Amino acid sequence: MMLMQAQWTEHRTHTRSSTLASSCLNTAYVAACPIAQAGGVVRTAESIELEPTVKIRLFILPALVGLALPFLVHAEARADTVFQADQPGYAFACDGQARSFGRLSGATPGAWITFSSPDVGGLLPGTADWSGGLSMSWQCDPVDAGSTWQVTATTSEGNQVTFSILGVDANAPAQVAAPALDPQPQGDVVFPELLSNAEHPDPVAPPQATPPANLSRFKDLIASCGVRQWMVCYDMGKHYLKATGADYRLNIGDLIWEERPLWASYEYWLRTKVAEAKAEAATVPSDQSKVIPFSSGWQGYDANGLNDWHFALGHFSFNVSGDLWVGPADSSGDRPVQLRYRTTMYDVYDFGGREFGWAKELATAGWAAEYYVWAEGDTITKSATMNDLDPESLGLEW
Repeated sequence: MMLMQAQWTEHRTHTRSSTLASSCLNTAYVAACPIAQAGGVVRTAESIELEPTVKIRLFILPALVGLALPFLVHAEARADTVFQADQPGYAFACDGQARSFGRLSGATPGAWITFSSPDVGGLLPGTADWSGGLSMSWQCDPVDAGSTWQVTATTSEGNQVTFSILGVDANAPAQVAAPALDPQPQGDVVFPELLSNAEHPDPVAPPQATPPANLSRFKDLIASCGVRQWMVCYDMGKHYLKATGADYRLNIGDLIWEERPLWASYEYWLRTKVAEAKAEAATVPSDQSKVIPFSSGWQGYDANGLNDWHFALGHFSFNVSGDLWVGPADSSGDRPVQLRYRTTMYDVYDFGGREFGWAKELATAGWAAEYYVWAEGDTITKSATMNDLDPESLGLEW
């Protein structure tokens, strides 16, 4: 890459600028032409020098080895904030020539980008250009046709994207469709959407002048929770009396640990849905990759024991959801898989039609307010192979 640099000389004059500008229309001597004028300053390019700023040395690796050659290119600035490849998979003609095949975007300008692959080594790094992009080149020999390389690009900030390159016969028809190659999902599994008929809190009502008759009774109830060290019941009751309607978040680990039937229910749905996803993954063509989402849907659970969770929640909804990614088969015929899942729950803290239904009048009178209750675990990510993944042996984590 060559960078053109111009040395500028300032001429402080107003009278000759128009003459110089018009005379330049009829001359090829660019160095004598005024380039720009602002505030009475005419800038003239006196000399133009070419100076090399980037030296790229190409190393041709032996046959059966792909070589990534990232290099800088000028491109329009983009507003992308997600580091990504312009395609999840590429088809590349293996004729021994190094050529550009794709482009990364969304990196921080100037970020150092490295490349790694379980299928090949010696991939050269590069630097993101002013737009956060980087063009990539590849080289493979005719004997590499039919090979697939999984490549991961990583920025100096730690952002990653994975894509695949399929080597094809250079003598094949020009229009060779790349296999469907879904990249491995990154980040957290999103909180599942609520059902269209899901329960919602009533709006916060303005407080009436007279306290409701059962206010003292409710205060005594949550005080008894405190005496028994049922601190979730106590704290959620206090939150109800604040009458803000603000959401309340629970620690899902405490809930699962203390409600063992709930633990078993989560584990049942996890194993069932992963088994279904694995069965679907087995139908994906061996040269392709695919992301298979799964979800238990919102299931109901009753905390019936004489404990903190019964008085705090009673009946609530829970869900386990995630996805299973399956990659192209390797030389042994086995396939890499990535499993992600997350445990979630939600409820509405209210008292309609239950054993404590009398407490609803506090919210109706504006001396309390119903609210959402949420809880979610961490996103659990596991890597394995199709042969090693046994859904029935999965133990729930959160």
